[in-house]
Amino acid sequence: MKKSATNNVFSSYELEVRKKLKGSDTPYLGLIDGLISQNTQKFVENALVKAGGNLKNFEKGLNIAPALFVSYLSHSLRNHLGADTSAIWGCINLAMGRKAEASQTNEERRCLWLAFRKACKKLELPVSNRLFGPRYMVDAYLEQAGVPEASLPDLMGQLERYARRYGLPEQDDITAQLTWYESFKKALKSSFGKQNVRALLNDSQGYYLRRYLDEAYTSEETSEDTLSVAIFPQLMLDGDEIYIKLPKLEDGVAWEIEMDGNREVILVKDKEQRYYLESLATKNIKVTYESGPPFEFQLWHSDRDNQFAIFDADTGALVGSHCLSEDGAVFSPGQYIMLSRFDINDTWITLDQTYQQGFFLGFFELVSGDNRGIKRGPVTFLIHTHDEASILFEGDIVVPHSGKSFYCSDGLCVNIKIPGEWEPRVSSYELELYTSDGEASHRHTLSIENCSASVNLDYCSLDWCAGFKRVIAVVRRHGEKRVLARQSALVWCGLKQYNSGFRLDIKELPTDNSIDVDSSNNIRIDTDSKSLVVIDPDLPFVEVCFNITNRQKTTIKFALPGTFIYISDLKDGFRQEQLLPLGSTLSCSYDDTRRIRIFSTDECQVKLGSHILHHRFDKKRWFKTSLTALLDKVDRDQNALTLWCSGYPTLLLKIVSPLYVEDWNIKSSTRNLEISFCTPAGFSQVDIHATNLMSRSEQFVSLNVHDTSTSQYGQFGGMLIHQDADTKNQMISLDIENVPDGLWLLEFSGSIEGKWGRFTNQRHDHLGAGVIIERGHIVPFTNNYFTSLQTQSSNDKQQLFELTNRILKKCFELNSWQSMHWIKDIWAFLLNDPDIINPDQLSRVLSISHYRAREEDSPSWVPQVHIGGFNPDIYCGPSKSYKRIDAQNSVRLKSMKVIGEAGNSLVNTLRTELLDVALVAAFENRGAIVTERASPRNLSIQIVQAMLPSLFSESQFKSLVAGDLIPALGDMLGGRHLAYCQYEFLMKSRSSQVGNEFNRPTLNSLLFRFIREHENNVPVLIPEDYFEYENERNLLIAACSFSSLFAKQCRSVFWESRSLNEFCAELTQYLVDGAKLENILSYYLGVSGNLFHYFLLLWDVYFISRQQASVTMEGI
Repeated sequence: MKKSATNNVFSSYELEVRKKLKGSDTPYLGLIDGLISQNTQKFVENALVKAGGNLKNFEKGLNIAPALFVSYLSHSLRNHLGADTSAIWGCINLAMGRKAEASQTNEERRCLWLAFRKACKKLELPVSNRLFGPRYMVDAYLEQAGVPEASLPDLMGQLERYARRYGLPEQDDITAQLTWYESFKKALKSSFGKQNVRALLNDSQGYYLRRYLDEAYTSEETSEDTLSVAIFPQLMLDGDEIYIKLPKLEDGVAWEIEMDGNREVILVKDKEQRYYLESLATKNIKVTYESGPPFEFQLWHSDRDNQFAIFDADTGALVGSHCLSEDGAVFSPGQYIMLSRFDINDTWITLDQTYQQGFFLGFFELVSGDNRGIKRGPVTFLIHTHDEASILFEGDIVVPHSGKSFYCSDGLCVNIKIPGEWEPRVSSYELELYTSDGEASHRHTLSIENCSASVNLDYCSLDWCAGFKRVIAVVRRHGEKRVLARQSALVWCGLKQYNSGFRLDIKELPTDNSIDVDSSNNIRIDTDSKSLVVIDPDLPFVEVCFNITNRQKTTIKFALPGTFIYISDLKDGFRQEQLLPLGSTLSCSYDDTRRIRIFSTDECQVKLGSHILHHRFDKKRWFKTSLTALLDKVDRDQNALTLWCSGYPTLLLKIVSPLYVEDWNIKSSTRNLEISFCTPAGFSQVDIHATNLMSRSEQFVSLNVHDTSTSQYGQFGGMLIHQDADTKNQMISLDIENVPDGLWLLEFSGSIEGKWGRFTNQRHDHLGAGVIIERGHIVPFTNNYFTSLQTQSSNDKQQLFELTNRILKKCFELNSWQSMHWIKDIWAFLLNDPDIINPDQLSRVLSISHYRAREEDSPSWVPQVHIGGFNPDIYCGPSKSYKRIDAQNSVRLKSMKVIGEAGNSLVNTLRTELLDVALVAAFENRGAIVTERASPRNLSIQIVQAMLPSLFSESQFKSLVAGDLIPALGDMLGGRHLAYCQYEFLMKSRSSQVGNEFNRPTLNSLLFRFIREHENNVPVLIPEDYFEYENERNLLIAACSFSSLFAKQCRSVFWESRSLNEFCAELTQYLVDGAKLENILSYYLGVSGNLFHYFLLLWDVYFISRQQASVTMEGI
């Protein structure tokens, strides 16, 4: 009876404490003011004293009334620790009415500790699950006692100072907040107090952080600097490689990375950049930026093979690194990836060998209360899991090219796991779902089975609007305020499915203002089709800026279908990265510092010859390498980096190693061709690629030093001769007696000490030879070949024209060119052939006319012939004839493509945002265009010229100079488009000052003389201080004015049935003696092509709008 009566008394006090506990949101009982009254404390103390004041009775009390006795013990620790004794066990003695120094056995302490842990779990209170190492029992008591009240102001002050230095994590982003919190805890100094630090280290749920953030996010006194979003680099695992995720800093501010003593400076231009570690063995990493704090990562403590690192499986972020000499580690429930320096094969984890010898990788999952072990010989490393509830969003997760990952709303659910020791069968739990943008909150009573529950997240049934949201999930005991688990995730409500390459299956468009269209790029909202539409599919990316709340935005960058190559190099002291066009040729040597990264949305492989460098992009989206690593795999037969999809190759890069020669000299006799040259080191082998232009047949001839290549029927034969071993003079002697008739082009590559490369000189000219063979003899070029060309089929002539056009884009050394100058005659003859140039072929002809500078060419090189220079009529065709043009991501070709679209429907071209939307203001009926989708009428060139300066800013010019701004569809005819064209003219005009001693001054003279008599007001968008000399600005004005008038004349041929003959005759008058108009126009299109194409588009839109106006008037 007496025992029953005592239990009843305890029950009343227990209920009183539980009632107060239910109304508190604090997980640490020592922090709840008034949780246990003085009368209650006195009652418990007297009961313990009367029972003998021993730990066994305290243990019984924890079993009978867990809330009462845990509260009593926690508050006793807060009252006595530091004031009456510095020992936890002394505080417990005082709580039982004993002297602080009273003796206790280890077994008594262990049993009390076990009872305390069990009581905390019954109350769903956090309790340390570190069951090893020093003071692990003490930690359990300290955690519930909490940070001492006297230390809380200091803690809040340190959190505020840390926030002022680093910024705050995004509101409601739980993952970012916990990452920020862990970084803060690592930065704490020992002066804060060991017990305080240990209490924070045990705070895995982030209670103290939330306490600070709740005030920081809402305080009116919080400064703007404190509220700035924290910028953190992160060490991430990607497949079996590690990279540093570097967010973009302010313009011009770079990251400084130090890895094991090696330093590199990285300027991030995009939203973020991945900096891959060269080796998994990298130990110490320090990342800083100007006037910013240091960020340090320790991946390994040494080179010993007794270490492993743990990464979060969802985010890839580093959690921590450990070695077997430690006792163990404690983690929250979740999924993880282990990177180990030794192999492990156990029931709970199995590791596989990585690409780097000596490193192993494997996945494992930890649930609440798990106790695992890694055993190696006599050593066992313990892995324990906190007894916590966990929340996991499960559904289709989208990992974009850059930016935050998010979930599609279709089929999304929230999974909850409850620790078994919480007795979930007798408790009731609820899940609260809400969004950071203030949508209605909903609570669901959880149906717990086998310690888990699942709730479908259907935004429609929750009465949430469609859009991009941060969804927060919170688990509590039913009717209580205390949070047991919390998690957040970004969800695109209304997106059913996302497929690689920005292929969206949208159930419902985001609501108004959910997408910030002005801050997005290459995307528009089509309300008719209820979809997001890509404006320019030739661009590699789409950027969508979502408004998460009124104050928070996030930009997600999606890769469009295709493969993209990034190349980085040291520039202005920084390593900077930019996109490289597919099919580029890179000239490199073994001291090259450049690196490349390749991203692909396709399921394919990367090969260099027979070497497979990357197996599957669908498994691992990135492939990285250095140019020197690729150069090691280049030989005589393989220098092309290719992408293989379904058995078909696509050229990614050509790797060319230049081998320099001097004194290139070509001599020909009736049956023999001799080429002499000098090299710093003699060639041991030379390969010759011979192409018969008439038949498009090819031969490959290989010559070794002093070995004769016997001339077989139908093939070249010859020798590679050392004439002078001291000076490295060499000669190639070719026998052409058995070679088929034709016009032959010879190109050369060779090997010096086993390293293969192409022949070139210090100016980077191409070295080759041209030879005409008839019946085993070398003969001069005659007009008979033109007669032969006329008999060829249309298809053969087109192939020959494209081949000669490619050849003429190369910069050949003078002696080489003199031996093949007849190629230009063939090209010019075909240019006037109606099978080559006709309205049906304009799109194809313009596509092949485009020239993209190659690294293997001289920087000053401008092709000396251009299809448009010799035949400007290609710019005078019907607008619609340009619609099918392959833009090749070229700005000038996009201008022509938009001409084709505008000729088909100008109103649709504006509606689909192929032109800059600001252009609408320059039409006569601008209001009707917006409200009624009326056909645009009467474009005002004067208004366009007046508004252009306001459409381009100084910051945009900085991006333009840095190479980050290239106009796309949607920018056409806007400020970005014109500024890009003007800037490109300046750059090409400057670079072409060497090697164009006749064409350059002749063109400049023509521009100035012409414009004096034909004034045309065109705004200059280049800042005044960017010009290198006074007359350079005037040259740009002259080029713009000439381009505008020339373009107007070309488009008026179609729209007003005029002829170009009179205009071209006038231009001839401004030329100096000896200059030919077609050559000067070719050079003009080489340096001013983008300007000219800008005005072609502008005047075509002008003529279309005038036609629309006349049609409207006729209708009236």
